[in-house]
Amino acid sequence: VLQVPNAALRFEMPFESQPDATGPTDLDPIEPSVWRVRGNGDYERQQLQTGYSDGEFTEIRSGTLAAGDEVIVGYRH
Repeated sequence: VLQVPNAALRFEMPFESQPDATGPTDLDPIEPSVWRVRGNGDYERQQLQTGYSDGEFTEIRSGTLAAGDEVIVGYRH
């Protein structure tokens, strides 16, 4: 089962740190999403369909996130 920490689902990228509009622009702001770190150090928002949660981790039922992908769970100023 593919799962992510719940902190990744709660994380909101500060507006000034969000990448330019080069990523998907058709993402639904209400649907669950995470910020995935790409191989070059950039990041992009990935929309997901979630499943069961144990309070710490949540199952990912569909989306482009893959096992081994790094997701952002926090931000340091």
